[in-house]
Amino acid sequence: MNKSEKVKALVEAIVDQPYGTLFEHYKISSIIGVPYGTQSYGEIISRAKKELLDSGKMIVSVWKVGYRVADPDEYVDQSAKKVVRGARQIDKGVRILDYAPVKDMTSDGIQKYNVYADRMRIMQASVHGAKVELKMLAKKRENPLRSALIGS
Repeated sequence: MNKSEKVKALVEAIVDQPYGTLFEHYKISSIIGVPYGTQSYGEIISRAKKELLDSGKMIVSVWKVGYRVADPDEYVDQSAKKVVRGARQIDKGVRILDYAPVKDMTSDGIQKYNVYADRMRIMQASVHGAKVELKMLAKKRENPLRSALIGS
């Protein structure tokens, strides 16, 4: 079996399973014929995760055990983790720009820097604002924005 066939076999084994079903690493290895811990194993898992998500299922890592079919209520939390990770990467990108040797850049480089740095700072502020808003909306107590968003 080539990698695409292995991904397909794994997706087919998981997609119809009920939420909460656990797939231990040894079981996944037997399905795809690739030992756990290898680069190929990780690549197949990564591709399978994308295909599963496109079909409405998601698997989450169970540390040192395997993967579990995520419960529907976990999707929001998993999405939030990706947003937080993305925000950290944006912060790192802005930090690189903060320490860029602008005085040594060519005029074309400075022009590119100015345009790009402005957009990055706007994006950084937007993402940080969205994180705060999501935290507020996720709180248990009633928030006027939550009812307005849900009600409409």
